[in-house]
Amino acid sequence: MTSIYITYWAVAILSSFLITYFTPTIHGLPLKKWRDFPWPLRMSQWILNFIGSLVGWIALAYFIFWRIHSFTTLEIGDFLVLIVAFYGITGYLPYILIQKGLPWK
Repeated sequence: MTSIYITYWAVAILSSFLITYFTPTIHGLPLKKWRDFPWPLRMSQWILNFIGSLVGWIALAYFIFWRIHSFTTLEIGDFLVLIVAFYGITGYLPYILIQKGLPWK
Protein backbone atom coordinates (compact mmCIF):
# COMPACT_ATOMS: atom_id res chain seq x y z
CA MET A 1 0.00 0.00 0.00
CA THR A 2 2.91 2.35 0.64
CA SER A 3 4.06 2.12 -2.98
CA ILE A 4 0.60 3.26 -4.11
CA TYR A 5 0.86 6.35 -1.92
CA ILE A 6 4.38 7.12 -3.12
CA THR A 7 3.36 6.72 -6.76
CA TYR A 8 0.23 8.82 -6.26
CA TRP A 9 2.13 11.72 -4.67
CA ALA A 10 4.92 11.52 -7.25
CA VAL A 11 2.34 11.82 -10.04
CA ALA A 12 0.56 14.61 -8.12
CA ILE A 13 3.72 16.68 -7.67
CA LEU A 14 4.90 16.12 -11.24
CA SER A 15 1.53 17.00 -12.74
CA SER A 16 1.21 20.06 -10.47
CA PHE A 17 4.58 21.23 -11.75
CA LEU A 18 3.53 20.65 -15.38
CA ILE A 19 0.19 22.43 -14.88
CA THR A 20 2.07 25.36 -13.38
CA TYR A 21 4.62 25.43 -16.17
CA PHE A 22 1.97 25.42 -18.93
CA THR A 23 -0.50 27.76 -17.19
CA PRO A 24 -0.06 30.68 -19.63
CA THR A 25 -0.89 28.38 -22.54
CA ILE A 26 -3.76 26.64 -20.72
CA HIS A 27 -5.47 29.92 -19.93
CA GLY A 28 -4.69 31.52 -23.30
CA LEU A 29 -2.76 34.45 -21.85
CA PRO A 30 -1.22 36.93 -24.31
CA LEU A 31 2.21 36.37 -22.76
CA LYS A 32 2.90 32.74 -23.64
CA LYS A 33 6.19 32.26 -21.79
CA TRP A 34 6.88 32.72 -18.08
CA ARG A 35 9.98 34.77 -18.85
CA ASP A 36 7.72 37.45 -20.40
CA PHE A 37 6.02 38.08 -17.04
CA PRO A 38 7.48 40.50 -14.47
CA TRP A 39 9.38 38.66 -11.73
CA PRO A 40 6.96 39.28 -8.78
CA LEU A 41 3.94 38.27 -10.87
CA ARG A 42 5.77 35.21 -12.13
CA MET A 43 6.61 34.02 -8.60
CA SER A 44 3.12 34.64 -7.22
CA GLN A 45 1.50 32.86 -10.15
CA TRP A 46 3.86 29.90 -9.87
CA ILE A 47 3.05 29.52 -6.19
CA LEU A 48 -0.68 30.06 -6.68
CA ASN A 49 -1.02 27.63 -9.57
CA PHE A 50 1.20 24.94 -8.04
CA ILE A 51 -0.69 25.04 -4.74
CA GLY A 52 -4.05 25.16 -6.56
CA SER A 53 -3.20 22.02 -8.48
CA LEU A 54 -1.82 20.32 -5.38
CA VAL A 55 -5.04 21.12 -3.48
CA GLY A 56 -6.93 19.29 -6.22
CA TRP A 57 -4.71 16.25 -5.79
CA ILE A 58 -5.12 16.40 -2.01
CA ALA A 59 -8.91 16.53 -2.41
CA LEU A 60 -8.82 13.52 -4.73
CA ALA A 61 -6.52 11.63 -2.33
CA TYR A 62 -8.94 12.33 0.52
CA PHE A 63 -11.80 10.96 -1.54
CA ILE A 64 -9.96 7.89 -2.87
CA PHE A 65 -7.91 6.81 0.13
CA TRP A 66 -10.15 7.78 3.06
CA ARG A 67 -13.68 8.75 2.14
CA ILE A 68 -14.56 6.11 -0.44
CA HIS A 69 -14.01 3.26 2.05
CA SER A 70 -16.34 4.64 4.70
CA PHE A 71 -19.52 5.71 2.97
CA THR A 72 -22.57 3.91 1.71
CA THR A 73 -24.12 6.82 -0.20
CA LEU A 74 -22.69 9.91 -1.80
CA GLU A 75 -23.39 13.13 0.07
CA ILE A 76 -23.20 16.76 -1.02
CA GLY A 77 -19.81 17.13 0.67
CA ASP A 78 -18.43 14.32 -1.49
CA PHE A 79 -19.51 16.15 -4.63
CA LEU A 80 -17.89 19.35 -3.40
CA VAL A 81 -14.63 17.50 -2.75
CA LEU A 82 -14.76 16.01 -6.25
CA ILE A 83 -15.45 19.44 -7.80
CA VAL A 84 -12.44 20.90 -5.98
CA ALA A 85 -10.36 17.92 -7.11
CA PHE A 86 -11.44 18.34 -10.73
CA TYR A 87 -10.80 22.07 -10.95
CA GLY A 88 -7.55 21.80 -8.99
CA ILE A 89 -6.08 18.98 -11.05
CA THR A 90 -7.01 20.65 -14.34
CA GLY A 91 -5.42 23.93 -13.25
CA TYR A 92 -8.58 26.03 -13.05
CA LEU A 93 -9.03 26.25 -9.26
CA PRO A 94 -7.07 29.52 -8.83
CA TYR A 95 -8.79 30.99 -11.89
CA ILE A 96 -12.25 30.15 -10.58
CA LEU A 97 -11.55 31.43 -7.08
CA ILE A 98 -9.83 34.67 -8.14
CA GLN A 99 -11.14 35.67 -11.57
CA LYS A 100 -14.69 34.38 -11.36
CA GLY A 101 -15.08 34.95 -7.64
CA LEU A 102 -16.86 32.84 -5.13
CA PRO A 103 -20.62 32.59 -5.61
CA TRP A 104 -21.36 33.82 -2.09
CA LYS A 105 -19.30 37.04 -2.38
